[in-house]
Amino acid sequence: MSDSRLPVAELAYKEAIRASDFRSDNLNDFRQRAASIITVGVLLMAFFAQAIGPDLKTLSWLAIFAFFGVLSLGIAICWPQKKKKDDDDAGWKFGLDPIGVLDESRAGMTEAAVIEEAARSIAGLLPRTDEKLDYLARQLTFQWAALGLEVFFWTLDLAGR
Repeated sequence: MSDSRLPVAELAYKEAIRASDFRSDNLNDFRQRAASIITVGVLLMAFFAQAIGPDLKTLSWLAIFAFFGVLSLGIAICWPQKKKKDDDDAGWKFGLDPIGVLDESRAGMTEAAVIEEAARSIAGLLPRTDEKLDYLARQLTFQWAALGLEVFFWTLDLAGR
């Protein structure tokens, strides 16, 4: 590959970095939303439990179980996933491993070849990251549903007293 490919390789690298940064921002956004939903669930639990008092009925217990759904799903979304030595799919990867870059570099590689390989490496991470983000999006949807059930059960319980 000649140095005339350098602008193309740089463009591909910048786009790979931009796509990776976008996914990293999505992960942070999911975690912030999950934490906010947990906060709303806690406030609802405190408000309704105070209004109902110690006389818990079936609907109260259903609301409490729904709250535990909100809590457990939120924790699952916010819990950091660390990469294990034997598992390439664990953890989040949004960039290159600096040691891996040094290990993979070969003598005589042009600047364009190095940048192109880096772009391909980052782009190769994107499909697995998309799958994991889709999974988190489903978890966030279920967390919203659990919050809705919590509100529903508390409201029915309070209205029936």
